[in-house]
Order: sequence, then structure tokens, then C-alpha cells
Amino acid sequence: MDIDIEVAGPDDFPGAIWPALNVFSMVGLTEEHSARFRDHYDDCRILGVRDGGDWVATLGEYQFDLTVPGGATLPASGVTMAGVLPTHRRRGILNALMRRLLDDAVAKGWPVAILLASEASIYPRYGFGVASQYAAWKVDPRHADLAVPVPDDGTMRLVADSGEATRLAAQVWERYRRTRPGLTSRRPWTWGDFVADLADDRDGMTAWNWVVHFAADGEPDGYAAYRTKWIERDAMPAGVLSVQELVSPSPAVESALFRFLCGVDLVRSLNLGFRPVDDPIRWQLTDRRQLVIDELNDFLWLRVLDVAVTLGARTYGSSDDLVLDVTDGFRPESGGRFLLRAGPHEASCERLPSDTTGADLAMDTSTLASLVLGTVTPSVLAAAGRLEASPEAVDRADSVFATGRAPFALTDF
Repeated sequence: MDIDIEVAGPDDFPGAIWPALNVFSMVGLTEEHSARFRDHYDDCRILGVRDGGDWVATLGEYQFDLTVPGGATLPASGVTMAGVLPTHRRRGILNALMRRLLDDAVAKGWPVAILLASEASIYPRYGFGVASQYAAWKVDPRHADLAVPVPDDGTMRLVADSGEATRLAAQVWERYRRTRPGLTSRRPWTWGDFVADLADDRDGMTAWNWVVHFAADGEPDGYAAYRTKWIERDAMPAGVLSVQELVSPSPAVESALFRFLCGVDLVRSLNLGFRPVDDPIRWQLTDRRQLVIDELNDFLWLRVLDVAVTLGARTYGSSDDLVLDVTDGFRPESGGRFLLRAGPHEASCERLPSDTTGADLAMDTSTLASLVLGTVTPSVLAAAGRLEASPEAVDRADSVFATGRAPFALTDF
């Protein structure tokens, strides 16, 4: 079949996202879920392919702002709703959709694309690489004392109205998202999904509970969104408290929120499903062996479309000049040789002439994605055979690409 890519319009819902719904086992949505998807759809640019009038493949895009080391942000194409019907696989349709989407992002001046990968083996071929990781852990709150008390002159407030809670949380998020590389802006439907809080999504737990922390001046500066479940075993409480988001620009406020959650009655398992891999709370516990890590995995994937703009936007651990040779198998025009002039306060990066010889570091675009935010060190990538460099160049690159905080992402799209 000929691959004729179309941009879906308002009247194409829900047919235009049928391929993605089919792939992700979401056939037969309730009216409530359909309404939520409509909000997402209306905010999303959907590319698709039809066969005989029916949609057989889709690929969507939201626009986000992505924080990079140093606190600057870059406009990013948030790739989503990827799906090809089983009847139309192995025909190059997803390749064509991805090429069109990335070309369009470049035309709009967006230097990076990001996504959440359903399968880790799919997206490296398109130049995406792991850009953030998360840890999921749990602890019995009765054994979660902090070794060093954290002073807190603020106040906590449980907010019952979800509209008010998300309004306050959104204010906190806008400050929080600039504190770590990997965090992004949020689309309005993220908060709308919290407000809707569909019963089918609760997995037998309560509706969202919101606790908001207010600074001494009365401004909100932290929040936690969580669910609870009453469980009793042998006539004893064995409740579960599951935290979706525990957020503050201040580590001290996050600790105060954690202490609050540990004090919720009748809970014996406090579960935090998405936390940074360098979470300070883990190091504050008096008995850290009480904490059990359930999962350590990737979350955000990144694809560099404009190497010079992307590398020039962040700050670096040391001052040095490095020549990078970047190979891009899917989109060769994005690759090439680049001179990075790195520094702790500002940096620049420029494309070198195509006949330039010699490079300090050589890698493909997928590997570069894991360096941009500081996800992994050049020495680890070199040891894994993903990056070519001399031992001296690797040592220099480790110093240059060092970041103070591990990248982290928390927004589902």
C-alpha cells in the first residue's frame, strides 16, 4: 500500500486514535474514559495513515518544555499514541510516521523529541535513548524515622476539593520543574485527569488524597497526591498508602511531606512508585534497610534533533572543549561533527565542516541522548561499548558532563 500521511482533525475522533487504543488494549472505552481521551486528543497533533478509509496507524505529538542541566528549558516534541494495527505491521508505516513527525519538529525549531517507551527495543532505531530513570520503593512507616530532624516552619493542609488541590499543585509544579533536568511543563489535561479521577483507574484504592505544604509566607511550596487502601490481617491493620507524586522545589519540604505520610493512621506499607534515583529521603532514614526497592527502570526517552542547540543550552561540570562525532542512522542530517565549548555557567556548540577530521568522542544519537541530561557518565557508556574515546578523553568528558542531580521525569503522556 502507498503510505499517505494525514493530519487528523477534530471530526476524526475517536477513529484516528483507534490504532493506538487497539495496541494498548484500550478497546471499548467507557464514556468517562472517552471524554478524557477527547481532552488529550484535542491538545494533540495526530498524524495517521488510512487504508480503505479506515485509520490503521497513528502517531501523536504534544509540545513540552524540557529542563536541561543548569535550569534552562528547550521546546520538545512529546511523541505519543504510537500504534499500527496488527494487520498493517512490517510495512514501514511507523518509520514513515516517525520521519514525518521529526521533520516537522525540526521545521518548528524544536531541538529535541521525547517519549515514554512501551518497549525498550523499539526506539533506539529512531535515535531515542534513555534520558531519565526512577526508583519505586516501599517502607513500613513505623520504621521510617529520619536520622537527622529536618526543620519545618511551614504548615500542612489536606485539600478535599480536587479543583483547588490541582490549582495549588500546578503552582508548585511550575517552580519544581526547573529544579531537575528531565522535568517538563505540563499540559492542562494532566491536572484534568487528576480531577476526573475515574473509578476504573483506582485499582481498589480510594480517590486521590491531596496534602499541600505551605511556606511561612502562606505560599504553597509542596504537595503529595496519594491513595489509601484499608486492609486488615489477623484483626490488625495492614493498610497501604500509595504515593503518585511527592513534589517540592525544596528537599526539606519533601522530607516534611514524607514525615506527614508516615503518620497517616493504619498504614503498614508506604509505597512511593516514582522517585529520583538519587532521592535524598532514602539517605535520611535511620534504618535504610527497612526500605525495599521494588523497581529501578527507565522513564523518559530523548531524541536529539539539533545537536548544537541542545548541547549549547545546558551547563557543564567543568570548562573544556570537546569535538563530538555523532552518527544518526535514521536521520543522517542531524548527525555530524560538533565542537562543544563547555563551562559551568555557559556553553556553546557549533557544527564543524563535514571534512573535519578527528574527534574526542564518537557515538550514535541514541547514546548522545543519555549524555544530554546526565543520565549516565561517558565512562560507563565507553565501558559498555556505546561510546568511542581515548581514556584521557573519557576522563575529561566525565568531568564535563557531570551534573549535580540525576535527571528525573514524572509526567505521563
